[in-house]
Amino acid sequence: MADPAVLADTILRSAIDDYYPDSEEIASADLTNAHLPTILKHLDAAKDDVKKQVRAVSHKNAASIDSWISQARQLHADIETSKKQADEILKLDAEAKALTEALNDASAKQRFLIAEIKFNETLAGMLGKLQLIGATLVQVDGAISKGEFDQAVGILRGAEEALERLQGFEEIIVVGLMKEKAKILRKELLSRVEEAWGGLVRVEKEMGWVKIRKEVEVSEMMIESKTVISTLDMLDLLKDKVDHFHQQIDRLFIIPRLETQPGHIPTIEVDGDVLKVVDYDNNLSAGRLFSDLQLIIEFLDSHLPTAVMSNLSRILIPSLTSRLISTRLSSSVPSTLDDLPAFEGLLEETKRFEDVVHKREWARERELSDWVERAPKVWLAKRRETSVDNARKILAGGIGETEIVERSETQTVQVEDGRGAIVSGVADDWNAAWGDEEEKHSIPEELEQPKAQLKLEPIKPAQPAGFIDDDDDDGANGWGLDEDLGLDDDSDEPPKEPEPEPEPEPAPEEPIPQEANGDDDDMDWGAWGEDDDEISSKAPSSTARHPRKPSISKPASDQTNQSTKSKDITLTETYTITSIPRTLLSFISLLLSEANQLQTNPQYASSPIASAAPGILAIPSLILATFRALAPLYYSEELKSNMYLYNDCAFFSSHLPEEVNEKDVVQIHTFGKRQYSKEMEAQRTIFCDYLDGAQGFAGCTDTLQRQECDVAIASTISRLCEINTAWKPVLSKSALYQSVGSLLNTVVTKLINDIEDLGDISEPESVQLAKYCANIAGMEEELFGRGATEVYCGSWVRFRYIWRILESSMVQIMGMVRDGVMLRVMDKEEVVEMVRALFAESEIRRRVIEDIRREGL
Repeated sequence: MADPAVLADTILRSAIDDYYPDSEEIASADLTNAHLPTILKHLDAAKDDVKKQVRAVSHKNAASIDSWISQARQLHADIETSKKQADEILKLDAEAKALTEALNDASAKQRFLIAEIKFNETLAGMLGKLQLIGATLVQVDGAISKGEFDQAVGILRGAEEALERLQGFEEIIVVGLMKEKAKILRKELLSRVEEAWGGLVRVEKEMGWVKIRKEVEVSEMMIESKTVISTLDMLDLLKDKVDHFHQQIDRLFIIPRLETQPGHIPTIEVDGDVLKVVDYDNNLSAGRLFSDLQLIIEFLDSHLPTAVMSNLSRILIPSLTSRLISTRLSSSVPSTLDDLPAFEGLLEETKRFEDVVHKREWARERELSDWVERAPKVWLAKRRETSVDNARKILAGGIGETEIVERSETQTVQVEDGRGAIVSGVADDWNAAWGDEEEKHSIPEELEQPKAQLKLEPIKPAQPAGFIDDDDDDGANGWGLDEDLGLDDDSDEPPKEPEPEPEPEPAPEEPIPQEANGDDDDMDWGAWGEDDDEISSKAPSSTARHPRKPSISKPASDQTNQSTKSKDITLTETYTITSIPRTLLSFISLLLSEANQLQTNPQYASSPIASAAPGILAIPSLILATFRALAPLYYSEELKSNMYLYNDCAFFSSHLPEEVNEKDVVQIHTFGKRQYSKEMEAQRTIFCDYLDGAQGFAGCTDTLQRQECDVAIASTISRLCEINTAWKPVLSKSALYQSVGSLLNTVVTKLINDIEDLGDISEPESVQLAKYCANIAGMEEELFGRGATEVYCGSWVRFRYIWRILESSMVQIMGMVRDGVMLRVMDKEEVVEMVRALFAESEIRRRVIEDIRREGL
């Protein structure tokens, strides 16, 4: 148990100093009743000690405390004084508020009295004004009754303005009544004026006449037209009335008089103050037209007041001039020279009519004279428009009836041994030039020529039909001459421009198409000839010629020692064109004839249209551009439509008159070749798609894959036969051979590449591939006849060797290699790869490969 004295001391310290004991025993000790006396004793002792200290401090500072007490008493006295002053201030404030309220009441009474005085004064003035306005409205009523409409308008307008100035009195009954009376008077005035205008200017549309009077009777009073016009002007109604009257005159006289349909031309007469339509006839003469128009205007000018005519002329004359130009004058522009005298008379009458209009000061502008001065341009523009429209109609009519035409071409060629007979036609038979020997299971029949007879390099693959070397390419490729006779100039010197040649009659045409680049797939603005300059800017080849001139081939360079001789060959063929080119040529000839007459015929020397002659010479270019733009749209989508278009362009380019721009001839020529190129490219794409379905002919002996390969070959053969059948009656024979040969070349080249890409060919696959080759080769007789295929299909010989390799043993292959002809169309490594693909690895195969590689060394 803790000591009570210690606990008492701890509690005292805690109360005075916030002390907390450090001893756990003291901090946790329990306080009991026994401890309280001791604790209270200590607290009392501490209390007494504090009192003693306070007394000691008070005794020590007694003087300062007395001073504080004195100051507190003085402060209390000052507070009491302030309270009394505040009470006095509050009392004065209450008195001031009472005085302010009295002042405000006096001021309000003063303002009220002033307002009352002003109101009385205003009321007196307003009553005076109302009295005056009332008298004015009475005057308005009197003026209306007397027919003095213009004076009534001025008086009424003053009364209405006075009523508007009576602001603040709108609710007064008297003011409202006066405003209502003013409205009634205005309505009555408008009614009288409308009645007067209707009497002055009366239009009867159904009866076809208009009557204009100088005065009119309204409510038993005669009103002059000047009074009515002046009143309408003051009421701002004159412009609307004039506009409406103009519309009536326009519908009743102007529009019918400008009609050009026979039987609907009105006959207009003046009967006193009446202008009327008395009859309809067929007179479309210019003199009658302008006479009637002048009669209408003079009638209006003589019967209408100046104020009305002034307003009417500002809208009537411009409207009449515009409609006259857009209807009668424009429709009277002739489309042929036969109608030119009547048109010239119309121009003279137009100028005289405008002179009359200006003399009477009805108009200031000279639109009709300007149009007359532009008449040559207008006539030329219409000629262009009708020409283009006629060209469009010709094309829209379709290909029409077809026509077989003939072309002949003479060329000088180099003839070497028997092969020249192919072109000249003097050889007995194609195969006769190649020998008659046969070796079974060796080489194709057309390749059985002995080495001793082979004096030329192997025939190079034919260039794909339609390829455009340049725009002025001659017809040698088309006839097949450069493929089989080696006419191409292989020198490294740049080609030179051909010398001008005399033009024989008739001018032959480009016989064979030359294709444009394959990327020209879609029809674009190039079809107009915009991009032809770029193509034709290339240097012409050594065989280039003009489309309208015959091609005479230059002798080939003397590059061999073989015996050659020159021979003139005349090639005559037929091809089919549509009705379009002859129709367009006739139209172009008519245009050129018109231009020639305008320039040379004395009849047109003084004609204002004669200056348009040079412009007519440019219209054929526009017609040809229209043909190039629209032909792909209007030629049918049949298989042979593009070939018809090609033939038409060839016929066009060779028969266009000499006056036609040379560039247009080249462009139409190039356009035909471009269309041919598009057709050929499309067909090549189709054939490649067919053969792609065989997936490279890999695994062609598998059941499913064999079906795909069979379908690919069958589709290709069917398509090629279909094309040959469709094009045969359209193209010339040479063009047909080259076109079909080019497509066949695409087929066999694709087939060759697919076969050579096969790394391993089993014996059954070899048999099947040979069968496919045989199926393709079976078309030769139908397409070209035996022996001519290699001339038009550049890869044909190579294809036949691939076929024979598929069917041959290694011994037979070596026989073909030693014969030497095969290695002229196939590379040694190409043959080696075929041997590796066909035969398994063995010593014999190795020796055969070595022999092939040594052959010819």
